[in-house]
Amino acid sequence: MRYSGVYKKYLSHLGVNFSRPDYDNLLKLIRSQIQKFPFENVFKIINYYGSNLTTLTDIELHLENSIIHHSGGTCFANNYYFKCLLDYLDYRTKFVGCNIAGSADAHAALIVSVDEKNYFVDVGYGAPFYEPFQLDRNVDKILVWGRLKYIFTHNANSLPVLKVYKNEVLVHDYVVNPIGRDISYFQDEISKTFLTSSYFMNLLRIIKFSNQSWIELKNNVVYEHYRNSSVKTIIENEYLLKKVIATKFEMSWLPVLNTVELLSEHKGINIFKDNN
Repeated sequence: MRYSGVYKKYLSHLGVNFSRPDYDNLLKLIRSQIQKFPFENVFKIINYYGSNLTTLTDIELHLENSIIHHSGGTCFANNYYFKCLLDYLDYRTKFVGCNIAGSADAHAALIVSVDEKNYFVDVGYGAPFYEPFQLDRNVDKILVWGRLKYIFTHNANSLPVLKVYKNEVLVHDYVVNPIGRDISYFQDEISKTFLTSSYFMNLLRIIKFSNQSWIELKNNVVYEHYRNSSVKTIIENEYLLKKVIATKFEMSWLPVLNTVELLSEHKGINIFKDNN
């Protein structure tokens, strides 16, 4: 296999002592993946303005950035390259689209078949999905982290649905299309995420997970989420941003400051004025 060495390096980076493609190992892989590959748009912005990139970086660069800078990516990169690793490890997977706010396939995730059961896996949503969701229409999965609640259920058409609530108000949802697709099917949607008007080209966004909590950054606002509470902090300047990135997110701060400069230079966005 062409990328055999890359996948071995990927598995080593996750630190999972893998033995066979069963549920227990899938659980270990997911938990390590979402901690090693944060949800972030830092290198998306850097690669666009530095190389005019409007598609995914290759898996080697994706992995190398994670090893060196502790970076990750957004949904298509994080989920697709995790799928590639699972395929290498002999899991049966499907790369599936998700419809968001009427936009078909604006998000992508995985369906993994293990021990004659199908599981939904999303390591690229910026949510604390530490374990797969079994695709069982009779059982809803509910996760609560501070002010946020996630409900994985099915709609009237028996399609899997994820609903996100903030302070008990529905703020986001997506519907899963369970048809497996090749990554090329999503190229138009991937290209749209690089448009200068798109959401992820107009802010700084990082979400990082650990065993007991997770932390998110939106411009200069930080939320630390625990099981029973969420704590908000405002970052007032670049010095404090460097400190938060290095200590709380455990990422390289230089690419983040580069992204802040690019947003200011190309979009006129001063992230320290956004306290939302």
